[in-house]
Amino acid sequence: MSGKYSDYSKLPLMLKRIPFETKMATLFLNSEAVNKAWIMHAHEEMSTKPLPPVLEQICMLFVDGNEYGNDMLTSADFAEIYNTVHDQTSDYLRTHNNNHFAQIVLQELGLTQFPLQQQHEILRFRYAWLFSYHSEKIDMRKTYIEKFKIPYERFEMFAYVFDVFSLITDSQVKSMVYSYLLNIFFADCVSILKITREEYQKLNEEYSKNDIQNYAYCIRPSYTYAVIEWRGKKFLPLPHLITKNITSSFMYRLTEENNDLRGDIGKYVYEEYLYFLLNESGSYSEIHREIEYRKGTNRLTSPDVIARVGNNVILFESKSTVPRSAIRLLADTDIEKQVDLLSEHIKQLYSRMQEFDLYNPFKMKGQIDKLWGIVVIQEDSYTNREKMYLMAAKKLGISRDSYEFEWMVKHIRLAEIYDIERVHLFSGSILDSLLDISNENSFFDFNTWKATNSSPVSVYRRRQGISRSQPKRQAISNI
Repeated sequence: MSGKYSDYSKLPLMLKRIPFETKMATLFLNSEAVNKAWIMHAHEEMSTKPLPPVLEQICMLFVDGNEYGNDMLTSADFAEIYNTVHDQTSDYLRTHNNNHFAQIVLQELGLTQFPLQQQHEILRFRYAWLFSYHSEKIDMRKTYIEKFKIPYERFEMFAYVFDVFSLITDSQVKSMVYSYLLNIFFADCVSILKITREEYQKLNEEYSKNDIQNYAYCIRPSYTYAVIEWRGKKFLPLPHLITKNITSSFMYRLTEENNDLRGDIGKYVYEEYLYFLLNESGSYSEIHREIEYRKGTNRLTSPDVIARVGNNVILFESKSTVPRSAIRLLADTDIEKQVDLLSEHIKQLYSRMQEFDLYNPFKMKGQIDKLWGIVVIQEDSYTNREKMYLMAAKKLGISRDSYEFEWMVKHIRLAEIYDIERVHLFSGSILDSLLDISNENSFFDFNTWKATNSSPVSVYRRRQGISRSQPKRQAISNI
């Protein structure tokens, strides 16, 4: 039986009858429940909580329009709204009914869902490291303060306090603390993280191309702005996104419309961070930075990091690649451009791997079946892996049924920087995962990287202030 909130296309009209404060409070409670389950690592409980991407889409709908009614929002009403929004994706799939469209939609859903599964502690540490980095070539500390005016540690505290805040059970106490934190104690942070309701509505239109069907896939304003201001009041509807607000979103805001800075961060800062993770994990027999070498009259450089594990060698190439914004709107042309860019990274690494003997820093002789390569990107776009390899092969003049193609798909992988962190924070080597992928022939799957050591003894706990260019930082006690 259909209810009054069962038609997605009519939701914007129906939701105008519910007070804005009620909608924000309901979202907050549901988002907080998700955040609490993550903090407590309550994996079984997580399966009973609302899906964060659905809550984010509901928030876009809740902010739209101007209310004229005073209807209640019961738990049954919210459940119906939630189910309608949740089912909108499958309805949209059925209207197109073709494999190509379904594949693209799965990619878009990956962009909204997979990053949310990343551990907050890891992300906060990464960006604390990045935003405090300084060297002769780039001073991220100075650049960050010039942009945001407030030390990053304040935002770390903001995120931590709201994590702890989610554990409070007394609703009256929670309401008082919530108001105090937003309006007084963290007023400096809120000034950077807030957006007016009217500005949020404009972003909804911009990001979705003024089509609420696109709310399921497009960038959400809540990725950047944690607090919504309306009629003198401040609302925090989605506390589960605070970590994203102060990490990847801050990096985007820092580099927006500044390609030179973005390029320098990719070249100098991320490369240094990659080496930091690999070197300080203690997982490799020997490790080297980029090496310059000659091929004929040409002066070339090796991949950024060369690491040895026993008789195996892993080459890591850092790329400052992030998903193109237009691919979130199912844009075929931009998706193809993303595939082309990533295939170019694979092609370049393949070519460098074929020349390994020209820069081999180890005494042992290089063996092609013991050589592995990883293209490390900042964020995965979850585009079709098979297409990437086929396009790379075409650029290299390699046929799909050749030995060279088989070797390439077995020995070269694409990984997010988070994948590298998740393995090496636990003093692990990524070699076991590379061998598993090769043996299982799961070349075109999205990788599941595993740590070889499950102990939480991370590089942060073993050593502090490792890099001479970095300030000493407090160890993370539980990652």
